[in-house]
Amino acid sequence: MKFDLSQYATVEERLTQFWSDHPDGAVITEIAHRENDVIIFKAYIYFERGGELVATGYAEEVRDASPVNRTSFVENAETSSIGRGLANANYAMKKRPSREEMQKAQRMTTSTTNVVVNNSSDLMSDAQRGTLGKLVVDLKLNKKFVPYAKEKLGRDITSVDEITKAEATLLIAAMIREKTESEESE
Repeated sequence: MKFDLSQYATVEERLTQFWSDHPDGAVITEIAHRENDVIIFKAYIYFERGGELVATGYAEEVRDASPVNRTSFVENAETSSIGRGLANANYAMKKRPSREEMQKAQRMTTSTTNVVVNNSSDLMSDAQRGTLGKLVVDLKLNKKFVPYAKEKLGRDITSVDEITKAEATLLIAAMIREKTESEESE
């Protein structure tokens, strides 16, 4: 899936406009969740330091989801959370997602639709299987996991034994996000 990336503002463009409008504002970030190679950041947007919270934004990244993420998945998650927070504070400027988010969507779509399992080393690792198992229990997906995985991966599978390493990474990220959102709503 290709997107016209020129239709999306970068996080840097949003930040430049924000600081121009609110030189006494604040953008604060924190790690909301970290488990293995998945990280979720939360950004807080204030028009004035010490003032009321205006907006928040979340973003997640997975190490090894791209060549850049092998070394910078933490930084990418933080930047994306800022972009989402600024969009929630009406700094979308063009379309709501940031250019970085759309590049990630493009990357993730390509990685899940072009999956070819060449040998058993392409299949999920024991560590990924353990993390998925724990998340399945936490999210109460025991007998619903295969249909859940089919929907998330956009391909037909009949067993968890068919899930690749890349797909397991995507499923873990999605499930951690759902778990975090569920915990926050309680």
